Amino acid sequence: MKKCFFTLFVLCSLFAFTQEAKNSNSIFFVDFMLGASGGNVSGFSSMASLNYQYKDHLFSIRRNSIRVIEDDFGLLFWFLPFTLLDAQKKLTETAFLYGKRYIKDGFSYSFSAGISSIQARKLDANNVIVLNTKSMVGIPVEFNVRWFKSKKSTYKFLGLVPIGKPTGLGMSTGIKIFGTIANEAYVGIGINFGFGYYKKYIN
Repeated sequence: MKKCFFTLFVLCSLFAFTQEAKNSNSIFFVDFMLGASGGNVSGFSSMASLNYQYKDHLFSIRRNSIRVIEDDFGLLFWFLPFTLLDAQKKLTETAFLYGKRYIKDGFSYSFSAGISSIQARKLDANNVIVLNTKSMVGIPVEFNVRWFKSKKSTYKFLGLVPIGKPTGLGMSTGIKIFGTIANEAYVGIGINFGFGYYKKYIN
């Protein structure tokens, strides 16, 4: 699954850069999220997603990993490194989503839903040995808001040194509200950081 995820990323990246060279870039970006979830699965969540947009249609692949904090979730924000080490349950999810994304200058919002494959693993006290695994299918949903540059600009190394010609390729920040309807249902919120082409840049 990881090899498939990486291959898709490389192919989509090549397509995006080819389109940019023709002065008509495609909308393609990768997101990374850090957040927290609650419900049947409460803990620390990290997520990566690949996104491609055609007109206002958004297609996404996301990979989510949740470390479940069963006993001391209330202490998560006070002793984060220690609570993560104490987690003895891990949930991983690979999801394919379709939705709608709307763009206004340097801002966008989107709604998506789809289908996912979920694996919940119970670990030993040292978080090394997998004691049991449970697989299931879920219905993932998410809502995103993002901020990104509204016009082409020259990329600046370390934010100071300009490199190359003006480009639409750039960074983004945003907020993601996410969840999955399944036996191990959860809902969460996190901060998104992304990189790619977030709109069609003309000038």
